[in-house]
Amino acid sequence: MSEGLIQIQPLEGTASQARPALDGPRSTGKIAGLDVGSTTCKYTIAGPSGELLGQAYERHNTKQAEKVIDFLNRMEKQYNFTPEQDRVFFTGSGAGLIAPLVGGKVIQEVVAVAAAVEKVHPNVRFVSEIGGEDMKTIFFSGAGAAKSKQVLMQSACSGGTGTFIEKTARKLEIATDQLSQMGYDGYTLHKISSKCGIFAEADSNTLLKAGAASRGSLSGGGGKSGLRRAVCRITSGICA
Repeated sequence: MSEGLIQIQPLEGTASQARPALDGPRSTGKIAGLDVGSTTCKYTIAGPSGELLGQAYERHNTKQAEKVIDFLNRMEKQYNFTPEQDRVFFTGSGAGLIAPLVGGKVIQEVVAVAAAVEKVHPNVRFVSEIGGEDMKTIFFSGAGAAKSKQVLMQSACSGGTGTFIEKTARKLEIATDQLSQMGYDGYTLHKISSKCGIFAEADSNTLLKAGAASRGSLSGGGGKSGLRRAVCRITSGICA
């Protein structure tokens, strides 16, 4: 088992078996999925044939319910999403409290991710979902009826999660869309804590004050900062 991760309940069966059973007759209308996360809310809405109609990804600034209402109103106006006719499914940390209030059904987010990957990307064998405050990893093995899934979740603090990565990137003046394009091979990596988000942030601040990632080194032609490489290493799931 990987250091810093704990195994949680394995997912049994295939993607079709992991999908929730629906009460009552199956609707022929639109389907919406809302993720109510620790820092952001997201929605995707699909038509009767599964075609993508719209999507959004926004911060809720600790106001999960208000953002969900905003999303639902938006879908009603823009896509004619109709209560008691179209279906809505919820995932995320805030789903359990909010979904029953709007007639939605809660799906465990790891189950949802696993089902989607098996449906859309059946050859994928590894998925790492980096949330705002935690990280879930799914390993797929075998094939057909013998296919199985092993799920791991971090056992330490949130040093490698979205909130920490975004905060560190802002301090280094790195745009979010740059992170996935950054490599780290061939550069000296500055070590930061991989056990605790608070310690990791303190280590980053110390390096910044020491000039490890000064404006000059960040903007220089060939001298990209080692601390920036450390951020990339965390996003790759390998803490420095």
